[in-house]
Amino acid sequence: MCKRYHFTRREILKILSMAIPATLIGCSKKNLSEDERVCIHIFNKDIAIPKPLLKQYKNIPDRSRKSGFFQIGLAELLLCTTTSSFIDIFQYFWPISKEDLKRFHQSISVKFEKSKIIGRKDIDDFLMYLREHQESIQSEGVNYAIILTFNDYTKYWSSCLIEGWRNSGIKEFVIFKDPTISPYLCIYPSLQKGFKRPPP
Repeated sequence: MCKRYHFTRREILKILSMAIPATLIGCSKKNLSEDERVCIHIFNKDIAIPKPLLKQYKNIPDRSRKSGFFQIGLAELLLCTTTSSFIDIFQYFWPISKEDLKRFHQSISVKFEKSKIIGRKDIDDFLMYLREHQESIQSEGVNYAIILTFNDYTKYWSSCLIEGWRNSGIKEFVIFKDPTISPYLCIYPSLQKGFKRPPP
């Protein structure tokens, strides 16, 4: 019987840093905790987006420099081309297997990134990039995906990013988040099969 593996964020960071050139992926310098977990949620145009991701905030605070935010080493906002759909790679929310990670880093090529979302300008820059490259994004045979690391600051921008995604020809919107912290996206209808085993 084959063993199943799960990885801490520290281990994921180590694997990703070895597999993907640092020039493509913005990495966090935060000392990651061993007991933290990462789950992945994938959406396409055929499924309803969970309401917490669509919440709009009237007052968005400045990003605190002192507060630590959930991070796995990826830039908080990425646009990438993919040779394989994310739903084919990550069929479960959690845990991430070694094979999943291998297919992930072999299948993506980063086209745009924001290491940290600091404010409105970062979102506007991203949405402008989508508009300016709309023709190439919609080209037949090229798969694009948006990846957002969801944390206590990037949550303020998820609705705006999802709106931009909906207006684009991009097939998948991917969320990386801590499964132990609300919103608990796994309670909503999903493309994925749920958890491979009970969440942490």
